[in-house]
Amino acid sequence: MKLPAKQQIIEALPVSHLSYSSIKSYCQDQQSFYKGYILGQRDDFETKPSFVIWSAVHAGIEHYWIHQWYLNAWHDVPQMTNEDFISVAITQANHAFNVAEKNWTMVWWVTQDREWSLETIKETLESYLSNPPKYKPLYTEIDDIVEFTDFSWEDMPVPIKTKIDMIAEDEEGNIVIVDHKTTSAGYEKEATDTAPDFDLQAGAYFIGCMSITWKQPKRMIFDQIVKGKPNVFKGLLQKDLRELCDKYGVPYEKYTKNEELKEKLLQAKVMPMPETILKYEIDFTKNMEPVKAFIYLYKQVVLDLYYKSINKNPFIVNPFKQFWADVGYKWFLEQMNTQGK
Repeated sequence: MKLPAKQQIIEALPVSHLSYSSIKSYCQDQQSFYKGYILGQRDDFETKPSFVIWSAVHAGIEHYWIHQWYLNAWHDVPQMTNEDFISVAITQANHAFNVAEKNWTMVWWVTQDREWSLETIKETLESYLSNPPKYKPLYTEIDDIVEFTDFSWEDMPVPIKTKIDMIAEDEEGNIVIVDHKTTSAGYEKEATDTAPDFDLQAGAYFIGCMSITWKQPKRMIFDQIVKGKPNVFKGLLQKDLRELCDKYGVPYEKYTKNEELKEKLLQAKVMPMPETILKYEIDFTKNMEPVKAFIYLYKQVVLDLYYKSINKNPFIVNPFKQFWADVGYKWFLEQMNTQGK
C-alpha cells in the first residue's frame, strides 16, 4: 500500500500521532475518535468496580516490578514486602472509590460493594505475589512516542504512542514484552483463539520495543491474572468431592457436608492449586503476522484520515456501537484479512 508523501500527510492529518488504542477507536466508531483524539473531549463515564479493581491490581504489580528493577540495578532501596505492594493498591482503590462517589459516577452491582472490591484486590495480589513470573525487568511503565518504518524501510509519516507495562528478560535471557491484564476465571484467551486485540497490540508494542531497545523481542507475553482467591473446588459437585476422597484415600462419613469434604481434601494436600496467571504468548521468531497486520491497519487508518481531511468528509457515527461495541472494529479486521497484508 503506497501512502502519499510524508509531509503531505503530516500537514493534512488532524493528529500528531496515533496509538493502538486510537486506531482501534477509529475502527470502532469514527465519531468517538473525533471527539476523543481530535477535540480532546472525553464523554462522562461510569466508574465500575471492575475498572477500579484492574487499576489497583495493576498499580500493585507496577510497584513490585519497579522495586525489582531497583534491586537488580543494585540501588540502595528499602526492602518492601508483599503487604506493602498490596497497601499501595488498596490506597489507590479507596481514592478512586472516594472520587467516584463524590462525583456520583460510581455504579455498584447487586453483589458488589467497596468491601468486596477491596477483598478481591487483596486476594488477587496475594495470589500473584506468592509466585510471580520469573522476569528481569529492563524498562517498566513505558509511555513514549516513537518513529518507525515498515518492512521495506520506508519511514512512516505518523509516529506511534506506545504504553508498555514492561520490557524484560526471561529466564533464558531473551527480550520479552509483558502486558498485565486481569481476567475472571473462565474468560481468559486460549492459545487457539485468534485474539485480534492481543495480536494487534503485540504488533504495536513490537514496534515500540524495537525503537526503545534496538533489539528484536522474542515474545509478547500477556499475563492474565485471575481475579480473586484461587478456588480449587470451582465447579465440583458433592459426587466429585467424594470421588476425590475415594481416589486419595481420604476418609469421610455418609453425612459429611461439602465444606467438610473440601477441608479434608485441603488438609490431605492432594488438591493442585489452579493457575493464577494464564498466559497468552506470541513468539515473534515464528510469527511476525501480528506486526505486519498492525502496520497494514495503521496505513489503512492513516490513508483514510488523510482523504477524510483533505476532502472535509465527516467522521461517521457507528450506529451499532450502542449494541455491539466492537462490530465496526471486527468488520474492519475481517476486511483487512480478506484483502491481504
